[in-house]
Amino acid sequence: MGTMLGVLLSVLFTFGLIHSDGIGRTEKTPIGPGVPRDINTTDSGVQNATLIAIYGYNNQSNDIFLFKVHRIHKAQLQIVAGLKYFLNVDIGRTVCRKGKPYNFKNCSFETRPPLNKRLTCHFEVWIASWKQSWKVIALNCQ
Repeated sequence: MGTMLGVLLSVLFTFGLIHSDGIGRTEKTPIGPGVPRDINTTDSGVQNATLIAIYGYNNQSNDIFLFKVHRIHKAQLQIVAGLKYFLNVDIGRTVCRKGKPYNFKNCSFETRPPLNKRLTCHFEVWIASWKQSWKVIALNCQ
């Protein structure tokens, strides 16, 4: 059934029967399969993909503190077999240590030098909601 839904959505997008405003884009042009398009950084899909990306970053990082997103500069969406998000974000070290229960809302950014640290990152996140599957496919920070 998931494959049929994916094919149906692809056809609807291709012929412009589903428009980007349903996905949170500010432009009124349709999104076609395979073509990355800018989307609003406040879109709920972007917010979810960003949480997945920062979770992936924190899992692979050797830092003892958690990082969280400070600002989303740009977000793009590509329709593939699922949804692929391209995210350019700034992240920062928080005062919350790894391994302890946390809520990002309660983890403030570290402000004391030399512990304060900011990075600019490019994340790519693939989401196949019908399979309840997600994967961080690119994670580059400087």
